Amino acid sequence: MSFDKIIYRLTDKRIPAATGIGLVGDILDRAGFQEQFRNVRSEDKRSRKQIDSGAVMTSFIGLICMGKPDFDAIAEFQNDAAYYQTALHLRKGFPSSATLRQRIDEIGKTLREQLLNFNTHLLKSNHIEPTALKMV
Repeated sequence: MSFDKIIYRLTDKRIPAATGIGLVGDILDRAGFQEQFRNVRSEDKRSRKQIDSGAVMTSFIGLICMGKPDFDAIAEFQNDAAYYQTALHLRKGFPSSATLRQRIDEIGKTLREQLLNFNTHLLKSNHIEPTALKMV
């Protein structure tokens, strides 16, 4: 499946939350997020073995960035599967809500340290210097 790149333009018009997911996908792709986590083994018996851990994690991050941290919200991706697959750089599609729930639960237990290290790498590679927030 091949798609054109998503083009970003500044506008003063109201845009849907899903529009910004392409930017999230681009940032994660440039940082090598999916490749870093693609081969993480899962102990569960997957029904859709073609969906690797990198794609599962990227899909969940996409949901969180859209303000939808509910596993069942992944069903919305089916409404415009080509867009979401392109925006998040998913080669083989995205997981079902059941797969997402099972795999994220397992991944969260085993990859916490690796995810925190990746977050640090992502910030440093984009020259972002975190600072403490002032208490109001």
